[in-house]
Amino acid sequence: MKLPPRATSLVAAVKARFPDADITLIEGSKGIFDIKIGDTMIFSKYDAGRFPEHDEILDLLAHHG
Repeated sequence: MKLPPRATSLVAAVKARFPDADITLIEGSKGIFDIKIGDTMIFSKYDAGRFPEHDEILDLLAHHG
């Protein structure tokens, strides 16, 4: 599976800040990029119309539940 560099760099940023995070990358189609915690969607590229910024996702993860 060849993932976009932005996806792999985001994973690296999340692992650096949250070393115990269990991250699963699932190749999608048509540029779909969703980020979930469990079953809760915290970011959808489709809904936002853009790829997430690293700091944006790190903040969402830090403040989630």
